[in-house]
Amino acid sequence: MLGVIADDLTGANDVGAMLHRAGLTVCVLAYGAKLEETPLCDALVLDTNSRLLTPQQAYQRVRQAAQTLAQLGCKRFYKKLCSVFRGNIGAELDALADFLEEHSIPVVAAFPENGRVTRNAVHYVHGKKLEDSEFRHDPIHPMTESNLVDILRKQTERRVCHIGWKAVQAGTKSCHEAMSASSGPGGTYFLFDAVESKDLQVIAQTVADRPVIGASSALAEYVGRFVDRRAPRPALTLPLAAGAGGVLSVCGSVTPQTQAQIAWARTQGVLGLELESVALLSAAGSERVQEKILPLIDQIRRGQPAIIHPSFNVGETQQAGERLGLTRTSVGQQISRVLGELTAAITEAGQPTGLIISGGETATQVFEHLDIPGNLITGEVEPGIPSGVSLGRRQLATILKPGGFGSPEFLLKSIKHIQNLQQP
Repeated sequence: MLGVIADDLTGANDVGAMLHRAGLTVCVLAYGAKLEETPLCDALVLDTNSRLLTPQQAYQRVRQAAQTLAQLGCKRFYKKLCSVFRGNIGAELDALADFLEEHSIPVVAAFPENGRVTRNAVHYVHGKKLEDSEFRHDPIHPMTESNLVDILRKQTERRVCHIGWKAVQAGTKSCHEAMSASSGPGGTYFLFDAVESKDLQVIAQTVADRPVIGASSALAEYVGRFVDRRAPRPALTLPLAAGAGGVLSVCGSVTPQTQAQIAWARTQGVLGLELESVALLSAAGSERVQEKILPLIDQIRRGQPAIIHPSFNVGETQQAGERLGLTRTSVGQQISRVLGELTAAITEAGQPTGLIISGGETATQVFEHLDIPGNLITGEVEPGIPSGVSLGRRQLATILKPGGFGSPEFLLKSIKHIQNLQQP
């Protein structure tokens, strides 16, 4: 079984989608999940919910996750990285390297299918340098640099070496030679360029037998082809009665992609409830929004889709948070916590067929408030965005999306996808 560690829940599902694409049976467990028995699977993905933690805290969580996976019999590990290099990249790679006493680890951030490529160690998002992309304005992890080698070197004491695109284009032998020439004492991270999906195939062939790989989800599709397949594939339909509730979309992400997806769905007639973000920062404001969810509950009960999301006035919300003594991180966590509470209330009253969730922290809060320990991956809606079925006492269709992923039509596609999962 391949052991996978991700720093947030949507990222865990993202890498699960690519492993499922490779033909593996994939189970994702949320941080702190407690199951009497781990489902039979080819790849087990553990969410450490560590992206918003300090590097020291993230290190400890990843090391503990690695220990758990090792106890379950995993011999090979995949550290899922954000495809725009947000989070505690260095600390979390160090945790795996230290626990497994592994001295050389390949690192790949590229996800060409979703517009993320690395050339000459510089990362690009849809043709723009990372520092010039929308992620420069990320409210929690603003990305103000583009050279991934430089970013990683600031986060680790291990050597960081660059394996360029020419070496990748030349094939596996050239990659092996480049890695051998760059190896040194004290441990080395090898940061690979990748511009096209075929580059990922070459890299996977080069590193698939290594005990540890650190990469975005894209490489997992090709690494997964080297993993033994033993577990049965989960069912593609849900045993839900006809007339079950509608699909609820919970969008906590404030990325331009998520905003465009909400806007498009609402123009197509999907009911949406926008909550004033500033109001969600205080206990009094959070209580006042409770009555606003009644139309959504009615919509879900009638089998119709609905969307709930915060307003997108990020600057104003951050300033309000500062006046309340909140950090940038705690502002996002507070909004996600309220969204989790509201989703639980809507779910209990409206009984939706499925949940579509945008944003890693929001997904964590929704799963926690609904006591959902994780999900099995059953399909893929768009690149890196899987559909699944929740584990535990409550069986729901699930689609969890990283904030920066997806086409403008994503929400409508996902609603139809879940509706088609129901058995007549």
